[in-house]
Amino acid sequence: MGCKHARVSTPGFVKHFGAVLAAILVMTGVSTSIANAGAPPPIGPRWGVRIVFPGSFSNLIAARGDAYAIRDWGRESGHNQIARIDPVAGRDLALSSYLPGADSLIYANGSLWTTGVASITSKGIGSPVIVQLNPLTLKKEKTFVYPSASKPILIDGPSGEIWAYGGWSRGPVCEVRRIDSSSGAALTVYRLPGADGVCAGAAFDVLGRFLYVVTGGGGGVVALYKIDPTARKIVSSTPLPDFSQFVTVAATPERVWMAGGEPGTNGAVLYFSSSPLRLLAASPADGSSNRVSALPNFSQFASVDISGGRVWVGSDGTVGCFKPSSRKVLATYIEYHGPVLTDSFVVVGREMWANSNTGGPPPPTGLARVDPPAACWR
Repeated sequence: MGCKHARVSTPGFVKHFGAVLAAILVMTGVSTSIANAGAPPPIGPRWGVRIVFPGSFSNLIAARGDAYAIRDWGRESGHNQIARIDPVAGRDLALSSYLPGADSLIYANGSLWTTGVASITSKGIGSPVIVQLNPLTLKKEKTFVYPSASKPILIDGPSGEIWAYGGWSRGPVCEVRRIDSSSGAALTVYRLPGADGVCAGAAFDVLGRFLYVVTGGGGGVVALYKIDPTARKIVSSTPLPDFSQFVTVAATPERVWMAGGEPGTNGAVLYFSSSPLRLLAASPADGSSNRVSALPNFSQFASVDISGGRVWVGSDGTVGCFKPSSRKVLATYIEYHGPVLTDSFVVVGREMWANSNTGGPPPPTGLARVDPPAACWR
């Protein structure tokens, strides 16, 4: 088995010297962002990482005591599959049929849901679709076709709700929708201003109370919005430093975490209070170090998750763990050569898994069992 490369930022503008340095470092096997970092964060106890399912994966999630992920076979036809995994025994339980362009995965309303396209042929790509699958057998149960320019990204909402962002935007706005699971119709629509009409990232807090949406444009993020779906209103917003085109978001009732980073640059983590919505700390890479407390720099393509009561940050080289309501890092580690924990950190029972989509020696990529240092749990 294997899982697809996680969605990462679209390449931005890199200065000539940076591009040359990046090429040299790629040839030598050194992470460009780590080399650019200057003084890296302290290298603490090594994180135990063992690739269990080699391959290319993305969107690793936990539901019903199992783990699910999208597996990419690397074919030009885009024939991806959904894998169901026993996280305790470390074995695969089921594999779906081929799903062209499968790119986003959630568990909601008792089913698995993924985005994709109706078809991929030599004549072109079909319409974007949202597919419902049986969580046990992974057989397709329903397919909704959306006449949009691009595939939306799914979000699991409270009480089994299905939300999605992107795919529908017209003009300089980011659109977020709550979707009817029986018909695929939009039940609620929020249109949020963005310089280029881009939704850069979104997530509900862990209690499903508020939805946080990041808008983007002009090559980077623009603003963070807080939405109250129960009251059907935008509660507040705050401008963001221009540090990444796309980001991941994780939130608790008190705090909001955000991570991102462009190719060849340091990745950044941002830390906000939720009420009021205010930036409290940030990695120096985001340009906010003069006015807020500093968080560690991470490597390119930084990604954040909340699972098992902890915040986990992965990237192309540097990993870290935090308590959700504290800016103090509990443990960090830089991996130069072995499998690198990049994204999709999930804790299922006493087992922890994550995705690795860079690194070496073989097998450098795949779904990995993780044994983080004891400091992460203190």
